[in-house]
Amino acid sequence: MRTTLIINDRIFTQAKKFALEAGTTLGTLTTQALEDYMRRQDEPKGTEKFIIPVFGGSTPTIHSLKEIAKLRDEGR
Repeated sequence: MRTTLIINDRIFTQAKKFALEAGTTLGTLTTQALEDYMRRQDEPKGTEKFIIPVFGGSTPTIHSLKEIAKLRDEGR
């Protein structure tokens, strides 16, 4: 489908450059970005993941927002 979008000049220039470097078109990049945005909107709130570095370890530990709040409440 063809459509017209009004995009900030700075964002347009950055997106065009990003698409070129990724070997894709601005249309494909826009479609992928919208799909990703809509998928994230469908996710239940509070399930976002954060990578928290663990001192002394070589790999990061992943916690949900609820897990981080629980650790905070426990004083950790």
